Amino acid sequence: MPRRYIKKLLIAVALVGLSALGAGVTQTGDLRLPDPERTPPGYHRVVEVSDGDTFKVKIAGVTETVRLIGIDTPETKDPRKPVQCFGRAASDEAKHLLKGKLVRLEGDPESGDRDKYQRLLRFAYLEDGTFYNQHMVEQGFAFAYTIFPNSKLELFRSWERQAREAKRGLWAGCPVSESNDKRQTGNE
Repeated sequence: MPRRYIKKLLIAVALVGLSALGAGVTQTGDLRLPDPERTPPGYHRVVEVSDGDTFKVKIAGVTETVRLIGIDTPETKDPRKPVQCFGRAASDEAKHLLKGKLVRLEGDPESGDRDKYQRLLRFAYLEDGTFYNQHMVEQGFAFAYTIFPNSKLELFRSWERQAREAKRGLWAGCPVSESNDKRQTGNE
């Protein structure tokens, strides 16, 4: 093959390669994922937020319900009960932080893999590294859920104590009752 044809072929291949790279870059120069289902290894996209302590993710094409370890938010979804004080705020915070976003899920050997409803039991970390479970308790959107064991139980108790003492979130104005180590707020 003559040398000039090889040169033209190499230039054409290079241009096609550069065009393909450019297709993945937005006008601001940020790389974007061409497929919304594609996620970085270890991360899963949140497809639905039920409330502050439960959401759904896609894992290998399967939708799984995740129940967060160590936290309990005021109820908003139980049809037998009225919405509890600060429940809507906790759900709104969860939707703001999680809906459509990528999370890294971490199991805990002390909690087991699934609860009696077959929900995955997990800790959740946002893309920026924020420990979601901690954020919800520290900011007063959730109680420390101490009924079931987990490896971070004492940390959750400490974060709840700090939120209560600082009167953050539900601790600022919701009536809180406690029975059998389960805390809940009054109704809205």
